[in-house]
Amino acid sequence: MASSEDVHDADCCEFFKLNVEKELAKKLGPKDKVEGKNTTVRKILKDGLGEKPDVISFCEASSMSKHQDRATKKITAEKFVKLVLPDIAMFKTKTKSVDDPKAVAELAKIKKKLSDKLKEMQSDTGKGKSAAVVDRLTDTSKYTGAHKERFDKSGKGKGIDGREEQVDSSGYVGNYKGAGTFEKK
Repeated sequence: MASSEDVHDADCCEFFKLNVEKELAKKLGPKDKVEGKNTTVRKILKDGLGEKPDVISFCEASSMSKHQDRATKKITAEKFVKLVLPDIAMFKTKTKSVDDPKAVAELAKIKKKLSDKLKEMQSDTGKGKSAAVVDRLTDTSKYTGAHKERFDKSGKGKGIDGREEQVDSSGYVGNYKGAGTFEKK
C-alpha cells in the first residue's frame, strides 16, 4: 500500500500538471503537461500555497534556476516535487538540510496543502458554475430598459409584442391613438 507521502507526491505532480494546462489555457496531451515554466511555479506558490513574495522570489531566483532545464527554462513535475518543494521548505524554516525535522515537517505541510488544493479543484470541476450566471441573467426583476418590455413577470417572453412597438391602425384615421374610447366618455 502506498504511504501518505507517496500519495501527496502524486497529488502534487497532478496539481503541477493541472496548473501547466491552466496557464496555457488549452487542453494538453500527457507529454505536454509534464513541464512547466517559471510562471507555472509562481502561480502554484501564490495561488495554491498562498506564499509570500519573498518565498516566491527565492524560488524564482535560486531554486528554479538551479533545477530547471538550461535550454528550455522548464521544470518537470517530478523535479518540482522532489527538488523545488524541499528547497522552499528549507528556506521557510531557515535550515541547511532537507533532513532537518523542521524542514521535513514544513515539506509535509506544503505537500498536504497542495494535495488538499488539488482535491478542491477536482471537486469544483463537476459543478455548474454557470447555473448562478444563468439565474442572474434570467431574473426579470433586474431587467431595465428595453429588456424589461420583452418579458412578463413570470419570465416568459412576450414574443413580437415585446420586441416591436405594435401600431394599432384600426379605425377611420390610422394614427388616432384613442380608438375605442368614445363610448367610455
